[in-house]
Amino acid sequence: MWPFQPRNYNIVTLALTPQQIVCLWAKKNSEAVEVKAYERKKFGHLEFEKSMVFNPSKIGAIIDQFIKKNQIIKPFVSLAATGPYVFEKIITIPTSSPEKKDIQIKELKNHHSQHVYVGPSPKSGFNFYICGIKQPMLFQYKLLAIRSGFNLISLTTQKAAHIQLYKYLKKENFSHSQLAIDLSKSHYDTQSIIDKKRFLRTIDTNTLEINQEEEYPFLITNIGLFLLGNTI
Repeated sequence: MWPFQPRNYNIVTLALTPQQIVCLWAKKNSEAVEVKAYERKKFGHLEFEKSMVFNPSKIGAIIDQFIKKNQIIKPFVSLAATGPYVFEKIITIPTSSPEKKDIQIKELKNHHSQHVYVGPSPKSGFNFYICGIKQPMLFQYKLLAIRSGFNLISLTTQKAAHIQLYKYLKKENFSHSQLAIDLSKSHYDTQSIIDKKRFLRTIDTNTLEINQEEEYPFLITNIGLFLLGNTI
């Protein structure tokens, strides 16, 4: 047999909002997720607005500088976008293993979509988190990746990243039923379902000067993105 190559990718995560871009480079070891580089850059004016990349040159320059400064070789990028052109919704359907025909939402027409199983609905059926982005918008991010010279392996939302982080922190205690309960209690605020103390014990930022309290909302998104990228 031929041996499989060990998974040792250089995964860089990017979280884009109209206000800023957050870049993170991390490695996973047996004890923690080691944050090797981290940077949050505020935008000046309309670089990224309403989920649209208005200034790909400026955004690309920030990404390129981050990669070169930290000497990251052939990065694989996991990216989260937010804004009104990103469709997000929790839906209830009768099956826990849906096919495309089971998820018929008119707002998702002409969208590239994905779904994440949340858990059983308190009433009946099964809850799913659905997110989608229109194909022209998806093409924008692909162009950004080509211009910046990185491999885009994951494009998703902040909420999907938070759910992935929640699963990771729960480890063997994770259950979809509890996820559904926690999301319902938080009114589907995915940031608030993260166990903050456990999260801070899980990451290693000792080599960097990061204010963990101040950067916490951005760290949880980017670590969730890293975990998503690390499973691909």
